[in-house]
Amino acid sequence: MANSFSHLLPAPHDIMAAQPWEQPTDLIQAKVLLSRLRSSITRQARTEFFHSKSKMQSVLLLTHTVWSKMEQEMLDNLITSGRANTTH
Repeated sequence: MANSFSHLLPAPHDIMAAQPWEQPTDLIQAKVLLSRLRSSITRQARTEFFHSKSKMQSVLLLTHTVWSKMEQEMLDNLITSGRANTTH
């Protein structure tokens, strides 16, 4: 059943194959292609800067740390006073 849709997807070697570049025929089209290339590079750099793996990992680590402290505090409060109050 899972392989019933596999014929709709392109083969992996087709995706990774070298794609032919669009060749400009005049100066206007060359400028359009160059602007597309520049915007693609800029978009990729911006995405890497704002969503870098190290930044995402540090946010996840901080979230995990705060969540763990809150969980421990709830457990301590539940054991000592019978209520699960937290200050975070």
